[in-house]
Amino acid sequence: MAGTVAVYYSVGFEPETRGLVFGLWTRGTYVVLPVLREDGDLDWASFEGPESMVPGPRGLLEPGESRRGVAAVARADAVLVPALAVDRAGNRLGRGGGSFDRALARVGPLVPLIALLYDDELVDHLPAEAHDVPVRAVVRPTHGVTPLLAPT
Repeated sequence: MAGTVAVYYSVGFEPETRGLVFGLWTRGTYVVLPVLREDGDLDWASFEGPESMVPGPRGLLEPGESRRGVAAVARADAVLVPALAVDRAGNRLGRGGGSFDRALARVGPLVPLIALLYDDELVDHLPAEAHDVPVRAVVRPTHGVTPLLAPT
């Protein structure tokens, strides 16, 4: 029932989000997608249909719409993030650039931060650093939504 959802547009072997993005958009949800900035941070822009997507850096597809600013993610009702793995405390292993950690640091504590994973990508423990922002839940194909414990 979220009015605004921030979500990544899948590429390569990431869990598929293109159908989800399109489905949310067609039902009237305001969908914002990340736009990778030159400094490695994430800006956000509206998804206005598949034809609004344009090639971006690192093989990404990004919305060609006007940028909403790095703080746009803070106005989302839910944030869906990519991950290579997540542990049961919510520590997320990304691709190492820190872009999503910077973006997630702007999101309030009550907003669902959800990583989309394959079944075997929820693990018992991952290393974490002070700047890492834990996710609050994961979604896996055969397990659905799994809420996670906050790190202690």
